[in-house]
Amino acid sequence: MRMPALRFHIAAACLALAFCACETADEDSCKETEKTTIEPYFRITWHVTNSPGGPYVGAVEVMSRKHYCDTTVKGTFVFQGATSDGGYYTGPTTQYKLANEKDYVYYQLSAAASVFAHTYYYNEAFMKMKLVDFDLVVQDTIECVLPAPGAAR
Repeated sequence: MRMPALRFHIAAACLALAFCACETADEDSCKETEKTTIEPYFRITWHVTNSPGGPYVGAVEVMSRKHYCDTTVKGTFVFQGATSDGGYYTGPTTQYKLANEKDYVYYQLSAAASVFAHTYYYNEAFMKMKLVDFDLVVQDTIECVLPAPGAAR
């Protein structure tokens, strides 16, 4: 009778060690890719055109969020607005802290039943940062072309 109980305890201990090993491996993986912390402001402009090349003038929704190395997601913001006569939309400035080369900021724009996305990993954000009025700022314009009417989206 003691053998099945002993097997159970051994199996439980192995299972607990396996879970601990996974957590440690994830933590170690993030430790290996740590960087100097940066906290840039993001001023992202979207230029939306239709497939013939003319500007899209209409409603847009932009979502941004921060993804950490350990897969945690925080800091989600959603902005709604409209493009200018030239098809440009610049949402409010956001600020995110990046401290790992696997950290990234994800942006998504929805317009006319189409969705476009862009991701800024640590290295891209670092390379695009500029000093603007004493602040580190990532300024970027993302080009989006809407599909022709009736085309697959």
